[in-house]
Amino acid sequence: GPNAVALRKNFPSAFSDDSFVDFLRQLGVDKLVIGGFNRTACVLATVTDALAAGYQVFTTDQIMFGTSDYDRPSKIGTTFSAISFFLAHTTYFEKADELREACF
Repeated sequence: GPNAVALRKNFPSAFSDDSFVDFLRQLGVDKLVIGGFNRTACVLATVTDALAAGYQVFTTDQIMFGTSDYDRPSKIGTTFSAISFFLAHTTYFEKADELREACF
């Protein structure tokens, strides 16, 4: 949307940069839409830190990418799955259009 902001980061979690956290506080942000390239590293780290900091997090698989089979839901439920974590702890949408309608 017209108010969307994209930021660069140097570590897996965007929350490792104090200027990012300060930026969110200055804007009074309490909800985040999080996506990215590596869902089992960077996206997962940022989502985990955002949840720990008290933010409401929105995600969809259509705005994040993976690099291994481990970031897909396990058929037998015994392998860690980033998507399973997102389903359990975030407001997760199957389609990006649904997320857009709900958040913007």
